[in-house]
Amino acid sequence: MMRAWIVTMVAAGAVLIGMDSVWAGNPCPISFAVYDLGSPSGVNRDAVLGGLQSQRAFIGAQTTDGPDGVRVARIHEGSPAMALAVGDVITEVDGVATPKQAEYLAALAQKRPGQALRFSLRRAGQVVQVSVTASRTDPLVFALIDWAGGRDDCTETELRTVKNPRALDAVLWTGQKLRCGTDVHKRLQGMMLEEESLGAGSLIVIRDGHQVLLSMVGFTSRCVASKDFDGAGLSKERVLKLFEGLSRAYVANRHRYP
Repeated sequence: MMRAWIVTMVAAGAVLIGMDSVWAGNPCPISFAVYDLGSPSGVNRDAVLGGLQSQRAFIGAQTTDGPDGVRVARIHEGSPAMALAVGDVITEVDGVATPKQAEYLAALAQKRPGQALRFSLRRAGQVVQVSVTASRTDPLVFALIDWAGGRDDCTETELRTVKNPRALDAVLWTGQKLRCGTDVHKRLQGMMLEEESLGAGSLIVIRDGHQVLLSMVGFTSRCVASKDFDGAGLSKERVLKLFEGLSRAYVANRHRYP
C-alpha cells in the first residue's frame, strides 16, 4: 500500500491555513496545501529517502509560541509525533531548554533521521517524558515549502496528509512507474479522498527513486530527475525556478478571481 506522509519543518515554522480561507476582494493569502505522498506500492519509502544526500529530521508536530512555552498545535497522523498530544507544552529536547519556538527549532535542527529524542513536556498540569524517534523527509518537499511560504505575495503554506492514498494509485502510477507527461493535474482535481476532495492549487509531490512527479492540481504537472533536486543539486535558484513554473498559472488565477 502506498503510504502518505506529511512533513513539519524544523528550520522554519509554517503557518497552517485552509485552502478556502480567502479574504473577499483580496487575493491574499494565496495558500498552498502540500502533500508528500512518498512512494508507490512495493517501493520502500525509507530506502528511497535514505539514498538521498540531504537528510533532515522529520517529527510531524506543528508548534506555536504560547504564553506558557512551545505548545503543540497539531499532530500529523502516522508521524513520529504521535507520542505527543495537542496542547502539550515542550519544555526540553534531550535536556536542552526550549522556552521559545526558536530554541525548540534550533534543537531539532541538530537531529538526524533515526535518532531517538527525549521530550520533556507539561501535560494537563503534569510533567511527562516521552521518546520520539526522528524519521526521514524529502529535501525537495522542504525546499518547495520554504519557497512557497516565503513569497512576497502573502503566500502561506499548509502541510497536509491523505488518509486514503490508495485512491490516487490509478492516477499517479502505471505499475511502478510515475505517470509523467500526462494530464495528472486535471485528473486529480475534485477527487474524493475519504474526507475531502483535492482542491485546485494543492501541490502533490511523489517520487519513485529516480524521478519526482510534481502536480499543481488543476493547473500543471511535470517530472524532474531526483538527482537534480537533492544535495548539491538542490540550489535556491533551481528550486525557485521549479516552484515558479508550477505555481504561475495558479497564482495568476487567484489574483484574477480572489
